[in-house]
Amino acid sequence: MLFHENKMSEQSHAADRQFAAPPSSQNSSFWQNFCRVVILTLCFVGCSQEESPVAPSQNERSVAVNDKPQETLIRSHETEPNQTRQTQLPAENPKEQGGDAIVVPQAKVKSPEEKQFDRKRLNALGFEVYESRNLLLVSDGVQPEKKEIFEKLPEVVVRLTKRFLADYPQTPDQIQLTGYVMRDRSLYLQADLLPNDFANLAHGLHKGYSFWMNEQKTDYYRRHLLIHEAVHCLMDVKSPRWPLWYLEGMAEFYAVHQIGQNGEIQFGVAPSASQIAGGFGRLQLIRDEIKAGRFRTISKVRELNLNNFYPHKTSYAWSWALCYFLATHPETQKEFQQLGMYRDSQQFDHFFEQAFPAEDVKLNAQWAVFASSLVPDYDIKTASITWSSSPVLNGKVQIRADRNWQASGISLVMGKQYRIEGSGQFTVAQEPVPWESEPQGVSIEYVDGQPLGQLQAALYSPTEPGEHRAHGFLRIISVGRQLILTPDRNGELFFRVNDRGSSWSNNKGGLAISVEEFAE
Repeated sequence: MLFHENKMSEQSHAADRQFAAPPSSQNSSFWQNFCRVVILTLCFVGCSQEESPVAPSQNERSVAVNDKPQETLIRSHETEPNQTRQTQLPAENPKEQGGDAIVVPQAKVKSPEEKQFDRKRLNALGFEVYESRNLLLVSDGVQPEKKEIFEKLPEVVVRLTKRFLADYPQTPDQIQLTGYVMRDRSLYLQADLLPNDFANLAHGLHKGYSFWMNEQKTDYYRRHLLIHEAVHCLMDVKSPRWPLWYLEGMAEFYAVHQIGQNGEIQFGVAPSASQIAGGFGRLQLIRDEIKAGRFRTISKVRELNLNNFYPHKTSYAWSWALCYFLATHPETQKEFQQLGMYRDSQQFDHFFEQAFPAEDVKLNAQWAVFASSLVPDYDIKTASITWSSSPVLNGKVQIRADRNWQASGISLVMGKQYRIEGSGQFTVAQEPVPWESEPQGVSIEYVDGQPLGQLQAALYSPTEPGEHRAHGFLRIISVGRQLILTPDRNGELFFRVNDRGSSWSNNKGGLAISVEEFAE
């Protein structure tokens, strides 16, 4: 969740001003006059200066028990549709309204003694405090059986920060965040740990180097949401002007994580059944949207902004999907990595449009195939389109069973009739035993309403205007052993055997396909 702050109030500036006593009592009159001049000067200029976006060091960070909430622009993470959102737009910088501008306030600097005092006070108030190099975590009501899990959460942010610094090397490497995992929000309000305008947050929010989140039902989603909000804090460090879809999409991208048996954490993984069971529901949302006829092209996802992003959960789903697709697809991942270097919105958009042009029909087709076949453990390499075709031998073209859509090199003309025939045997699974199939597929299991292993076709029409050019692969043609086809447009035939986006790599063998013009 994002939070914008333009300026700190005069009260906050006054609270931060500290002046050391003169080193001796000599020339006391001079020092008294000097201090008066300094104080008067700061009183005049203190309210007009913006806070520096430089990240504090680990020794400077502390729990700001007496921090008061400032004027804010709030974006509620996954606000439920029936909730009313109230937004205060910062009047000082009207050009920055729209979700692209973030000004990061400088955290208060406190001495080690004050930091220790805050920790003791928190413990006395019933809060648990857990700390690592990159996160100071505060929570309440931690059950004894959950204590070890909470103790490990700050280390998750250490690993996250290391990964984030590798992807965004311009980020300072010395930064410590403060996070609050809340069960009883009233306790945080009473202790001045929660800004009043965050009191009704639905899931999580962040502000500068701090974030607040509600306790979650599962251990996975507690970490997921904590990572999501921590990424927002890390992305805000140098006040970028990135678009909202990118900010939320990348927060979700890193948040989809997996912990190995050795304790290693992988961020930005393909969601598996365990993440979905833990609360990650983006895949199903996208499939439901496509089924309802609301497929979003890349250009449509980029149109998500502050005016239309919230409170729709589908906005998070599409933003995550686009970031994951561009970050992991072999044809786009290199350019997408470079995209983060452009921290100004105009430069960002300019590079994006150069690297991923809206008129790139192959990119749009890959995106359509990705979005329409998302399943747990999605394998983006085997599920991507293969553009090069096999040579036609004896009037037949060969396709592999272990790949998604493959070019045939055969073009059809609108209105003519063609006979398409498939032949050959292949396997569509290896465990517990190999499942042998022929072009009609196996009837004991179905994928998207059609038999597993069924020979299927799609007509790729790169020169045709309209939706067919953008996502023609969404119109799947069931072929089986034989089909008489009269195409409604010109295009090149692509073939595959029907399978899930996670399972093409389990298949072995291939088919021979013949296509000939047919006249009754």
